[in-house]
Amino acid sequence: MRKQRYRDSAKSIREHRAKLKRSDTEGFYRQEPEQAFDRTNPNGSSKEKIRRGQAAVDMSIKEILAGAKPKDVVIKRVFRERRLGWMDIMWGKSGEGPGLSGGEGISHVLAKHGIGALQDMFETILHGQLTKLHSAGKHTRWAYQKGKSRVIVRTEVDKLGETRTVITSYRRPFEGQGIPSSDFPINLGELRSPLFFSNP
Repeated sequence: MRKQRYRDSAKSIREHRAKLKRSDTEGFYRQEPEQAFDRTNPNGSSKEKIRRGQAAVDMSIKEILAGAKPKDVVIKRVFRERRLGWMDIMWGKSGEGPGLSGGEGISHVLAKHGIGALQDMFETILHGQLTKLHSAGKHTRWAYQKGKSRVIVRTEVDKLGETRTVITSYRRPFEGQGIPSSDFPINLGELRSPLFFSNP
């Protein structure tokens, strides 16, 4: 079984924000995530869709920090994927035990892999090969594969009869003993603010 590797989550988040700030020459990330979400085109370029995905992650974090129930946090219509249509971001649950079994959603990805996984996760959805895994009732599971990265999504029919696709899990390339060198899980209990966007 793959063992989790932990480090100071607060330090990992600070390093991520510092790196993002250095590369953000246009100042895009110096705004609220809701503003970024509204200003990006869900049908636009891959860059725009990834930025909109990052904004959706931060919006879900803000809802959690405001006291929302994890199962109720879903950011709808984040971007349109050319094969399955609209992609939603759900917070989900991080999972239980060392392997975080039973987890799904963005909280599971962050708790298991950390911030660095999100870019590759979105790129895998947008550019990976799509394979249908299985269907059960109103649910169908699909896999996006790009190189050694894999993202599992689920299409389902909601209570209003609308079909939506939600991200459930992600697996990134493994190195050495099975742990990616850049894989630093986040202790979700240490989250105090969004990961990408900040009000100037």
